Amino acid sequence: LGDVYKRQDHSVKLEEFTDNRYDAIIGLDPNGINTGVFFLRNTVWSRLFLAEAWTLTQEENTYKWWEQASIMRLVKAEGVRNHVKISPQTHFNSYVTNSLDDSFIIHFPGSDKKEVWRYILKYYGLRKNLLA
Repeated sequence: LGDVYKRQDHSVKLEEFTDNRYDAIIGLDPNGINTGVFFLRNTVWSRLFLAEAWTLTQEENTYKWWEQASIMRLVKAEGVRNHVKISPQTHFNSYVTNSLDDSFIIHFPGSDKKEVWRYILKYYGLRKNLLA
């Protein structure tokens, strides 16, 4: 549950975030791209992209967010960037600190499990009260 995410707004359709011109859609946060929650089309390019990211993680597995570091490195490579769309973090990868009432998904990177469940139950309770 360290990287749990919570679906916030159930009225939003997934298609509002997808873009058929790209194979990957990744959110941007203050540290760069954040791969906690991202979209990946089922294409040959995407499978090769993940395979290359995995290869890089095996070479550079000393970094705490090793998978994110390898994807950040790949996105900078020539020929990759035109397959990847970068979206604002609040579209689908918000943190509790920057989430809005209409956030599609809230991401809890590195959070304590008890803290995550407190937030989930809080938002669930708010949502349940709104629907009652």
